[in-house]
Amino acid sequence: MFFRRGVSQWNASKAYSTDKVSQFIRQFLHLQPDIIVVFDRVTSTDPGYEKRWLLHAIDEPELRGSTAIVTDATSE
Repeated sequence: MFFRRGVSQWNASKAYSTDKVSQFIRQFLHLQPDIIVVFDRVTSTDPGYEKRWLLHAIDEPELRGSTAIVTDATSE
């Protein structure tokens, strides 16, 4: 999914087992020129299930506290 600016969201609930996840909504907020905020809303069927956020990127992200910074080295 590509967009120049704005907000995008989709319901990805069906990508997960209904035994564990009842709702999964992912939102992207694109701030010009090069910042993308990813916000996930996950509702599990059991509050005790551990939730983890996993980011796939070509290069290893730089971690600054609770912020992950991904730079596209191929565009430099």
